[in-house]
Amino acid sequence: MNTIKLPFGLETIRKFQFPHKHGILRRIYDSRLAKKGIAWVETSAGINWKLDLNVSNHRSLVYGDYEGPGQVSWIRDWLSKGGVIVDSGANIGQMLIYYLVSPQTRILCIEPVPACVDWLSECISAGGYQDRVKIITSLFDASEGVTQLKVAGEGDTGEWSSIHTDWFERLETKTINCDAITFDSLLQNEQISKIRFWKLDVEGGELRALAGAKKSLAQQSVEALLVEIHPDNSIPVNDLLNSFGYVAHRITATGVANKITTTDNCEGLVGNCLYLPIEPPVAKNANM
Repeated sequence: MNTIKLPFGLETIRKFQFPHKHGILRRIYDSRLAKKGIAWVETSAGINWKLDLNVSNHRSLVYGDYEGPGQVSWIRDWLSKGGVIVDSGANIGQMLIYYLVSPQTRILCIEPVPACVDWLSECISAGGYQDRVKIITSLFDASEGVTQLKVAGEGDTGEWSSIHTDWFERLETKTINCDAITFDSLLQNEQISKIRFWKLDVEGGELRALAGAKKSLAQQSVEALLVEIHPDNSIPVNDLLNSFGYVAHRITATGVANKITTTDNCEGLVGNCLYLPIEPPVAKNANM
């Protein structure tokens, strides 16, 4: 692949952390990058990837650590010894590029949207990552079968057809049929007994995905979960994970996982929440 040349100064300045970094870089470089359209770029993770530089969150992969340096720092440390990663809501690989930095990792990308699957496949093949990354073209649900998915656009991971949020309702969407699997069946099919890290960001389908993982959660086979919490699902998601012995943490800007101590009305449980298990496993829920 031939990667584009970054605008003058960007390759150097993006290596440093400073207040309002992304906002400053956007003001300086957004218009110049957007002119390059779809191109192969060396991301801030050091991984070459195809990006649509007309899209803001694609440009963020050029500027610095996606969703913040603290989160990326914690993930890199957590994955330093390798392990199996489940990336549900993989999209075009926004988080995958950071998992690939750790050479001993194996990644299962859960992505049902055909346009995203094609994009992922091209990048994985071009980078020679086929031996470490497998794409599962299904979505997680509480049970297996065929379900419908609302898709907002080619670069969007979609949203459960039965889940609605204000921003999503305003978009022009199409509905596609896709296969649904459970997290538990995936681990059984892939003959995996332990997951080092599960990223769960499926635009409102988190609770249904977790409902299909009760056996794995009861056995605490998942060592860490990073869950996208929404205001309308914060209480049931937190209660379900608590019932299996997982406790919510917030990753600080310096990459430290701090336990969230105030959970009344799930205060603070919106956005990316890290759930870590405590011993012993809550075996009583194993057959739920």
